[in-house]
Amino acid sequence: MRKNYTLSLEEGKVEELRAWLAPKGVTFSGYVNGLICEQMDAVRMFDIPANVAEMKLTEFARMFQRMAVNLAQEARKRK
Repeated sequence: MRKNYTLSLEEGKVEELRAWLAPKGVTFSGYVNGLICEQMDAVRMFDIPANVAEMKLTEFARMFQRMAVNLAQEARKRK
């Protein structure tokens, strides 16, 4: 389900992004929604806590390693 939200963003940057998105057939709303969905997928996949600053260094290192491995796998798939 979609819901309207009010955001305060830098007008010039938004217009620049809209101009870049238009030829691709992507709306600004769709783009922002996609960013949020991707971010939440990553939060769930890597079990990222709300306050990363409270993580132990070893936990942070393991999370970072999982991210790096995942990115490397994705890069190999795209070649």
